[in-house]
Amino acid sequence: KESTLHLVLRLREGDTRDLSSYQRGQETANLISDSDSNDLSTLTVSRPITVQRSNSAIVPMFTQKLVSCSRCVHYSPTRATSMSALRIVNTTNIILQQGEMAVYENEKYVGEGMFYRSRPLHIQLVSFAAETGVNVSKDCSEISLPVHRVEFKSGDSVKSDAKKAQFLESVMIVRTTTVYTIENRTDRKIGQFYLDHNFRPQSSLVKNQDKLDTSELSSVFYRFLLTLNPKSSLSFEVVEEREESTSSHISGLSHKQIKKLVETKVLSVEDSNTLIAKIDRNQRKQELTSLRQSILSLPKPIPDQWKPILQKTHELVEEKKWLSEKIEKNIISVFPLTQDIAKITNQISEEEKFVRELFKNQERLRENLKALEKITGDTLKDRYLNEMLAEEDKLHKSRKKTDSSQENLEKVSQDLQKILQKIISDLNEIVLSLTEEN
Repeated sequence: KESTLHLVLRLREGDTRDLSSYQRGQETANLISDSDSNDLSTLTVSRPITVQRSNSAIVPMFTQKLVSCSRCVHYSPTRATSMSALRIVNTTNIILQQGEMAVYENEKYVGEGMFYRSRPLHIQLVSFAAETGVNVSKDCSEISLPVHRVEFKSGDSVKSDAKKAQFLESVMIVRTTTVYTIENRTDRKIGQFYLDHNFRPQSSLVKNQDKLDTSELSSVFYRFLLTLNPKSSLSFEVVEEREESTSSHISGLSHKQIKKLVETKVLSVEDSNTLIAKIDRNQRKQELTSLRQSILSLPKPIPDQWKPILQKTHELVEEKKWLSEKIEKNIISVFPLTQDIAKITNQISEEEKFVRELFKNQERLRENLKALEKITGDTLKDRYLNEMLAEEDKLHKSRKKTDSSQENLEKVSQDLQKILQKIISDLNEIVLSLTEEN
């Protein structure tokens, strides 16, 4: 049985069909509708088609020449080599679906590639064979340019002014240069060489924008259009720049760093003075806190341990002017007291040693007297007794001397503690005021 067919064809992404018979068809298809949502195309065949029962047929829907198709060479970072390619513009008024594509030159097969879905006037490069005559190599380098902008930030990374800021954010340009060396070893001039270069995140192109191929834009790469002369080598630079920032706590900055920002006109003189004052206050606070901690860490100050504190105090007073002479005077007065304490402590130790020797000698005398109990004659006994009486006098004097030294030691120690408490109190007051100022 024969019948007349009206074909409604829904073309799907990825369909591959035998297109060879299309070249023989003379029918011209009329596009009835084109929906962006489902890509549904309705085609009406211009004359009846007969299909025998239990048979199938490939129906040529249309034949149309692509008037804008040219040969080129394409380099993509996703491939190891350059590729011979066709630059194809869909000059039809319908959507061309994806499919395999064979390429013939002068009726000779030269390769095949994948043609991807293409809307009217859409442009795509279809690679079909490796181009061994063109070699591409690249070298990449990166440099950071001087800081060109600074921002003040508070502790929660919110923008602030110089007086309230805790952090200084320095913004600089990072320049990435990729040099492509393209060598054309063939005898022919390549008028269309397409070079794809992947975007760098947050970067912008600053050189060779005039070489960009703007006919086909991508969200992934730049595409440059170049010309290669026969037997020649071309060096092509792609320069991109992006902003990067580094955040530094203001207390960690130096006067030299601030001065450099002023010299490069990145920071105003007024803001630099504010920052330097904050830096000095922070450093002063740290130094005085360290001095206070050094004093508190000495449970019983001795002269040798107090000398470094004296040296540090002198530096803070004379060189940095961060400490008053009154506090320095109190700290200096501690040193002779530590010497007195050391001297008195040594005297007490000597007296205690002397008493131990007396006790040891008296023990010997008692043993000797006990041994003479059964022996007649009092001369030796009297000698031992007189010696014991003399040592008792010495023991009494030594104890009185020790008691006096203990009283003196207690008095000097109390004087020392009063001075130390005054020093710590004064330092705490200065540190607190510096904390409030910042």
